[in-house]
Amino acid sequence: MNFFSATSLPSMVMSLIAFLVLYFLLSKYAFGPLFKVMEEREARTKQHLESAEQLREEMQRLEAERNAVLQSAVQDANNAVQRTIRESLAKAEQVIKEARDESDRHVAEALAELELEKRKAMEAIQGETQDLSKQIVQKLIPDRIH
Repeated sequence: MNFFSATSLPSMVMSLIAFLVLYFLLSKYAFGPLFKVMEEREARTKQHLESAEQLREEMQRLEAERNAVLQSAVQDANNAVQRTIRESLAKAEQVIKEARDESDRHVAEALAELELEKRKAMEAIQGETQDLSKQIVQKLIPDRIH
């Protein structure tokens, strides 16, 4: 087959012209809008990827913030528990001290009452001893004592 024969050259030129016209028409009416749609789709895809990346970064930031708040809350709760324990221990010590003071006061009052009763008993015994002594002396020596 001879590519440069006289009959094939006009056919080739016509094919070339038809190809160029077809290419021009396709590029103007088909490829242009098609490439435009593809570029728009690529731009939307990039925008969605950027948006997803921003959302991921925001999610990481919020997660870190949540962890910090949670850790702070745990620390605050621990501090509150420790403070409550210290306050409870202080109150318990105060109650114990007040109970001891009250007990000491009751013991002192009881000792004072016992001492008073002891003195009264001793005075009563002394009085009775003196009376008994006088009676004994009067019975033994009735005429000598007046």
